[in-house]
Amino acid sequence: MSNVNDGGGLYDINPQNGNATLLSHVNAEFAGIGMAYLDGTLYATDMLHYQNGGWLSAGFYVASINLLNGVATPFTLQAGSINWHGLASDQHKKTMYAIALDQQNTLMEISSTGNVMAIGNTGAADGRGLVFNPYDGYLYATSTASDSLYKINPNTAQSTLVGHLGFDATFLDLAFDIQSNVMYANVVDPASRMGQLYLLDYHTGASLLIGPNNANFIEGMAWLPDLVNAVPEPETYAMMLAGLGLLGFMPRKKMAQVSV
Repeated sequence: MSNVNDGGGLYDINPQNGNATLLSHVNAEFAGIGMAYLDGTLYATDMLHYQNGGWLSAGFYVASINLLNGVATPFTLQAGSINWHGLASDQHKKTMYAIALDQQNTLMEISSTGNVMAIGNTGAADGRGLVFNPYDGYLYATSTASDSLYKINPNTAQSTLVGHLGFDATFLDLAFDIQSNVMYANVVDPASRMGQLYLLDYHTGASLLIGPNNANFIEGMAWLPDLVNAVPEPETYAMMLAGLGLLGFMPRKKMAQVSV
């Protein structure tokens, strides 16, 4: 179980030193956030949609998020799950992936139209941190039970142990810089609730500390590879470009989560 956390911030994370700069606030409530960027849109998991004075009763959503004003718009329901803590995107296939912790670590594929399909069980990899590596075609996911990194075949959900991460993998997310072939992890310390950015070797699982976020509980993270093509008028885009496109989420409210 996790505690209540106020914030709801969208942050630019500097990949050179880990420092986080607030960009905007998100107009939604959510639990453990996974983030992914697909086809020009930022998506996040475990979102509750608020409308006309009340919560929509249908369940938890994957939502798109406007980078300029933080407006969250429901994209698709999470097939009855409230625990899609990680989210990954395959830019070539135009699909996203999540692992449902409360459905026996089932790998889910989300199409560009919002259709959700169960692929299979990922074993020990619960995917609280999840990212797609286009260089080898595998998903990479973390395991809370062993604080380790796994690679997952996205077609079969079969997972293979890569190695131990060297930090507590309870609250974190992964991101992948496609241009530089670099994997990152942003890791929240459960005691201090402060985050730190790491470099990950996806061949071994070894981690190298880059630096602290200097912000509370930034859990979700995504790399935005095409921000260099964005119109640089808004101040928000200028701030993102200074951080080379690494974005992080501070959950507005941490809610009860299923343990596995």
